[in-house]
Amino acid sequence: MPSRAVRSLGLALAASLLATAAACGSTDGESEFGDGKQDASTPGTGGSSGNPGFGDEAGPGSGDSGGSSSEPGVLEAIVRDFKKWDGNEANTNPDFENTGSLPNQGSWTEATDKWFPGTQFQFDIVAATLGADGKPVYNPASMFDGKNQTRTTHGKAAFDEWYHDTPGKNVVRKVPLLLTKTASGTYSYDSAKDGILLDPKDANSGRMFFPIDDGSAYATTADGFGNQGNPHNYHFTVELHTRFTYRGNEKFKFTGDDDVFVFINNQLVINIGGIHSVLEKEISLPDIASAIGLQVGTEYPLDFFQAERHVTQSNLRIDTTLELAPAVVH
Repeated sequence: MPSRAVRSLGLALAASLLATAAACGSTDGESEFGDGKQDASTPGTGGSSGNPGFGDEAGPGSGDSGGSSSEPGVLEAIVRDFKKWDGNEANTNPDFENTGSLPNQGSWTEATDKWFPGTQFQFDIVAATLGADGKPVYNPASMFDGKNQTRTTHGKAAFDEWYHDTPGKNVVRKVPLLLTKTASGTYSYDSAKDGILLDPKDANSGRMFFPIDDGSAYATTADGFGNQGNPHNYHFTVELHTRFTYRGNEKFKFTGDDDVFVFINNQLVINIGGIHSVLEKEISLPDIASAIGLQVGTEYPLDFFQAERHVTQSNLRIDTTLELAPAVVH
């Protein structure tokens, strides 16, 4: 683990940070988690990726507080930093900040209302089952071709770099994240309230999630590829592998953006793809236990994948009653 991550762990433990991955925006409403929020969107029309009816939408969920362990878990996240896309530079990925005009840059990668009415997210970027290597499997059907059609991804080769070490294309860091228990009994992290502590000289003061930020506005150097002229170090992915023992009544809720794919027992249970404003998805494990093969008292993997692909925000909220074990690093 790099020295920065070690320093981050000490600071996180000292401050009792709550943490676990990344994204962008805010929502309104009410939730059984007591966070004053509810699901912010309804399903689009992008199709189904074959998961059993719960991971292909960002719609109303159910949740409550609970949990039985007072011991937090330190989870090690794998962060891969990318450069923003530039058609003149070979070591850039077209899925990140691809917003300019041809020929140097390409078509915008945002999921728009035109293609997903009532929403700004995409189904079908990944397959419903986790790959044998523990990574999401790209679904070629997620690309659009044709005049005036937007594409949220640009092919398998570009997508495979998101969660695979690719020298020259991404820089890999490991960041310790602390998950603690709230007074209501829910394990929770909210970047809008807690931000993330780094080394003191690098800590960003904004309440957002920039795990490899350098902390100084518009700097050109930072961990990874640096800020690239932006206030923060955007354009990164987060990968996290952990485990839990199913008790029969747990809930899991994610709030944020951009792309988020959560797998439980190797099955896709949260599927919010594309570049979009904040969305949330809440799942009740008892409701999906039969579909994904959960048995009470048995241990299962939880695999979390996120991508931050566009400025100007990066926020995350996790609420869960799952008692997650220390991370399994792949």
